[in-house]
Amino acid sequence: MSEDRPEEKTGQENRPFIRETVIQEETPRSVGKKFLINVLLAVVFGVVAAFTFSLIQRRLAPKPAEESSTSPVISFWYDSTTAVTAGTEESPTSAEASVSGETQDWMDQVKKMIEARDMSLGDYQKLSRAINSLKMQVDHSLVTLTATRQEESIFQSDHSFESRSFGVIVSRTESEVLILAPYTSTMAISEASSLSVTFADLFTIGASIREIDHTSDIMILSVPLTGLPESTQRYISVIRLANSNTCFITQPVFAFGAPVGGIIKSFNYGIVTYVEADCAMEDNTVRLLHTSIPGDSSSQGFLVNLDGSLIGLIRPESAGGGTLTAVGITDLEDYIKNLWAGKAIGYLGIEGLSLSSEQQAALQLKEAGVYILRCFDDSPAMNAGLQRGDILKDVGGTPIHSVSDLRTVLLNYTTEQSVTIVVLRKGPNGYQELSYNVSIERR
Repeated sequence: MSEDRPEEKTGQENRPFIRETVIQEETPRSVGKKFLINVLLAVVFGVVAAFTFSLIQRRLAPKPAEESSTSPVISFWYDSTTAVTAGTEESPTSAEASVSGETQDWMDQVKKMIEARDMSLGDYQKLSRAINSLKMQVDHSLVTLTATRQEESIFQSDHSFESRSFGVIVSRTESEVLILAPYTSTMAISEASSLSVTFADLFTIGASIREIDHTSDIMILSVPLTGLPESTQRYISVIRLANSNTCFITQPVFAFGAPVGGIIKSFNYGIVTYVEADCAMEDNTVRLLHTSIPGDSSSQGFLVNLDGSLIGLIRPESAGGGTLTAVGITDLEDYIKNLWAGKAIGYLGIEGLSLSSEQQAALQLKEAGVYILRCFDDSPAMNAGLQRGDILKDVGGTPIHSVSDLRTVLLNYTTEQSVTIVVLRKGPNGYQELSYNVSIERR
């Protein structure tokens, strides 16, 4: 058996699959060396980290205000009425107005500005006094009218019927005082009624009608100056007529006469809410001033501006929306002047539209004219044969290019006067010229 077994080897030679390395034990010297190396690396890493952090911080840090040329300066506007401490100067572009830690918070500044505009009861009282002062100024021009009719009953006793209205003094000559008043409400009893005028100082005197314009429902009354005592003559004043074409939305206005439910000497105020230009009326176009003042069909009176000047006559029929509407006084001024001169105003009775150049081109017209929108019932125009859609071209030899031209021409005609009117009427072959003889009547 022993012969067949290979010869055994001793030591490592007997175990060729085992490979062992003997590691020598570390000495204190080698340990110290490694410690120094670690400390050195830590110092190097710390220096690098500090340098990197410093570089990044410098790049990301904002530049000082004096070095920045692109950063905008935000400032606030200050009202010039804001109180400023004596000895200091402030301007909208000053450094104190910019947003910085040295300035006051902007919300506090806005709050102070709002509080500075707050109204106190004293401010409201001042406003009320100013309005009352204007009212007293206009009151010197206002009068109360009384129409009286005496009637005998079956018992042989006289009965007196009265109606009251209002008016405003529009002119004063060396011999008389002229008063503008609404016709219908004043003569509610009868045209044969006697008229008396009570001025602002309560002096009463008889008056006579100078002339009437039934279309615009106004009349001019005359009071002889010789019948007025000196005290009344000094007390009363003539109201100024303003240019109503300059009225604008939000303009403050005041209503006198009978604006509140038709009550004589009532008063109210508001603003102009809408200006309606070129509103068609009989033989004229007017500017309507719509206001915020409450009113109804019984409201009447005058519209006055902040200067105490007359700017409009209140139209009761235009108060359907619950607020007062007035006709601009400038559109009635020519009529008023004719009335106080004792001249009757001619009446044709059409509602027309001044044609623009675009409308002329659309209708293929070579010249301007007035497009007839309506002929009023039993008017001279309707009775003569004029129709809706006709183009009014000429009145008595005077060319008519606008409604304003028509109004001016009719002011020169007296009643019961015939005039030739030329119109263009559209037919199968286009517009044809037609002539009509019209008898002008009183407005």
